[in-house]
Amino acid sequence: MTLKCLSLNAGLLSLAVAWACGSDPAPPPATASGGSAGAVEAGAAFGEGGLGGEAAAAGAAGAGGTTQTGAAGASAGHAGDSGPTHAGASAAGGSAGDSSYGGSQGQAGSTELGAGGGNTPNDTAPALSVLGGVYISDAPPNPFNAKALPKVIQLFGAAHATNGGTTILRVQLSAPLDPPRFVLLADVIDGYFTVTARDLDHDGIYEIELQVGTQITQPSVRVRVAPIDALGNVGNFEGVSYPITPSGVGDVKITLSYERTADLDLIVIEPGDFEISYQSPLSPSGGRFDLDSTSGCNQSALFSENIYWPTGSAPSGSYGVFVKKYDDCGNAPIDYTVTIFQGTEAQSFHGVFPWDDEGFPVLVTTFDR
Repeated sequence: MTLKCLSLNAGLLSLAVAWACGSDPAPPPATASGGSAGAVEAGAAFGEGGLGGEAAAAGAAGAGGTTQTGAAGASAGHAGDSGPTHAGASAAGGSAGDSSYGGSQGQAGSTELGAGGGNTPNDTAPALSVLGGVYISDAPPNPFNAKALPKVIQLFGAAHATNGGTTILRVQLSAPLDPPRFVLLADVIDGYFTVTARDLDHDGIYEIELQVGTQITQPSVRVRVAPIDALGNVGNFEGVSYPITPSGVGDVKITLSYERTADLDLIVIEPGDFEISYQSPLSPSGGRFDLDSTSGCNQSALFSENIYWPTGSAPSGSYGVFVKKYDDCGNAPIDYTVTIFQGTEAQSFHGVFPWDDEGFPVLVTTFDR
């Protein structure tokens, strides 16, 4: 595969991008079909509509061509229960065209965080939210005619989560549910979420992606989930607890999360061209790498890494965010999510390492502060 090199106005950032400019193939980039134009209305994401709401396009790249970091691509949204579909979300600051990094079609769009789907101040964002879900502030429903729905027979996911990170809740039912809609409660929020889960592995186990708020201070989060249907039936709730491993919060917070044993590395190049990673955990400006995950394919309870700048220390200028697969530990493909919190805005980027080649940093996004 022949790769093109990005042209960025920073010395070390240009060198970092040049890691992918050799003759060997590089993994596809994390896609960025979100940004302010790709925000999902009514709290819905991944092209899923809410209860009578609208869905903005935030899925995989569609008719507009392959997706690049900072590029647009027409993306086909999926209408909600009774809401219309919006076509073609724009990427963050780019234009339609082929990929400038990796040449591959993206896997999923970026998502604006917050219960309403738009930008939400970190201090008022929910302590837990559901990506692709619709938040309802009313009292949670009680089980109703539960025998009409399959039972939840198992809930499982990562053994730990971190504030500002994401984690996947997997739900196994006693029988298929079409569509696989659920109601989700948590002990750190009022109200509840409804969501249509995904079955990406086609194994009958449904996946719900949870976003843990940056401000959460509780040592654990208790989540409860039940199936629901269009007739108003609500199944019996089952629950699982996630211990919370704290990570730093400040002017800028960047968190990498993934779900399988692998050795992924988060790398950020800050203004002034200093690279922050596990190899250089403290920058001259005060940026800190404070959370490290799996090393050398050792089993880890926490598949997260975190870099942040304490309040008042984040420098002005351009930042580059990369993820490097050091080793997939035999578990490819490896899906990952990078969540960036900057001031009052938060955005999530999704990507995947689909093959066994290691050593190629993937440019997730760049942003200015």
